[in-house]
Amino acid sequence: WLQLKDYPSAHVVVLRTKNRKVTDAEFGKICEWFIQNSVGREHGSDRFEILVAECRFVRPIKGDKIGRVHYSNARVLIHRVTSI
Repeated sequence: WLQLKDYPSAHVVVLRTKNRKVTDAEFGKICEWFIQNSVGREHGSDRFEILVAECRFVRPIKGDKIGRVHYSNARVLIHRVTSI
């Protein structure tokens, strides 16, 4: 599960087999695609902080109408893009 940190955005779920690790190069490609398809120039920066967590650690907030979630065991990827 990926989502921009401290900025409203869509989320991405990366499917993989249980024993397979996603490499940094693969995360880079996923982040590029995600940023280009969910954020426009209004972000005002080329540096993005992206939360990464396994789906089992992401839970919706009960009764929340706008789709916010609680998450744990997340790491933050910092990704720079050259053009949006």
